[in-house]
Amino acid sequence: MTMISAHRYLIILTCVAAMMSAPLRSPGATAARPNILIIFADDLGFSDLGCFGGEISTPNLDRLAADGVRLTQFYNTARCCPSRASLLTGLHPHQAGIGNMVDEYARKVREQLASPAYADRLSVQTPTIAEVLRASGYRTGMTGKWHLGYERPHWPADRGFERSFTVLEGAMNYFGHGMQHTGKIVKAPMALNDQPFTPPREGFFSTDAFTDFAVNYIGDQRGSTQPFFFYLAFNAPHWPLHAPAEDIARYRGKYRDGWDVIRTRRHQRLIDLGLIDARSEMAPRPETMPAWETIPAPQKDDWDLRMSIYAAMIDRLDRGVGRVLASLRAIGAERDTLVIFLSDNGGAPESPRRSLPGATLGLASPSKVTGSAARM
Repeated sequence: MTMISAHRYLIILTCVAAMMSAPLRSPGATAARPNILIIFADDLGFSDLGCFGGEISTPNLDRLAADGVRLTQFYNTARCCPSRASLLTGLHPHQAGIGNMVDEYARKVREQLASPAYADRLSVQTPTIAEVLRASGYRTGMTGKWHLGYERPHWPADRGFERSFTVLEGAMNYFGHGMQHTGKIVKAPMALNDQPFTPPREGFFSTDAFTDFAVNYIGDQRGSTQPFFFYLAFNAPHWPLHAPAEDIARYRGKYRDGWDVIRTRRHQRLIDLGLIDARSEMAPRPETMPAWETIPAPQKDDWDLRMSIYAAMIDRLDRGVGRVLASLRAIGAERDTLVIFLSDNGGAPESPRRSLPGATLGLASPSKVTGSAARM
C-alpha cells in the first residue's frame, strides 16, 4: 500500500504509463507487463486505517501495508474532482480543466473565471492513463466514483475505460434509492458502461456493488494474455453517513471517550509505528470544537453514533479490498499486479445529514425515531 505525496505520485503514474506503453524487451524474450490496480478512497482521514494508527478494523489494508511500502508525506489538491483529474492524467488539475469542482454549486465560480482551467468536465485535450494504456494493449476497467463529467461524451466509457460501473456525480445514497446529495429523491446518478444505471430498491449498497464489479472484472481476466489496468474508486467514507446496521453496531460505544482522547491515542500510535517523529506535537484543537468533557451526554451519544457509522463505512471498504485482493490470488495475478492505495483528500467538513428528515442516522430505513441525536 502506498500513501504518497501528490507531486511524486503524478511522476510515478506518468512513468508507469510510459513504461507500460511499450513492451519491455530482454534478449530473446518479451517481459510481461504488470497489471495495475489503483484503489482510491474518498475523504479518508490520514490516521483512520489501522496501519496508520487508527482504531478502525482494517486488516486487509494493514496486510497490504505490511507487505508493501507506506509513504508518510501525503499531499493532494484537497478536493474530490481536482485530485481525480490529477490522478488520471498526471497533470496539475488546472491543466486538466478541473481547477475547481465540477458541481452545480461551483457554476458561478467557473463562469466568473471563464477559463478552460475551470470547466465542468475533464479536458478532452488531456489523455487519461486509461486511454494511454488501452492504446498500448492494456485492458481497462473502472468502478466507483467518477466526478469528472456528468454528461456524455465525458463518462468513463468515453475516456478510455472499456468497462465501467460508476456513480457519475460527487456523492450518492449508498443504498441506491432515496434522497440523493442534491436533497431530492431521484434516481442515483449512476452508469454502467455507456448507459444510465438504476440500482435495485432492495439489497443494494454501493461499497459492496463496486467491490462486486471489481471482483468480477478481475475474474474475467483469468487466462488473458493482456495485462489490465483497473481503477477502483470507492465513494466511502464520503458523506452521507450510511452503513449496514450490523456494521454500525460493532463500533457503537467505541467513541464515547471523545475526540480529545482518541486523537491523543492515534497520535501516540503514529509515533510508535514510526510514521511521525516523536517530537511532533499535535495541532491544537480548533477553537470551534469544545472540549469533549463539556459536551452534554445526548450530544456525546450523537457523536459516538456518527463516528460508529463512519468507522463502519471504512470497515466495509476494507473488507471489499480483501475480496478484491483475493480475486487477484484466485487468478494467479497477485505477484504480477502493482497495487496502489490512496485517498483523494482528508475527512470532509460538510454535514453528514443528507437523508430524509426523521430517517434513522446511517440506515436506509425512513422510519421515524425520537430525539434529535438520532436524526440526519
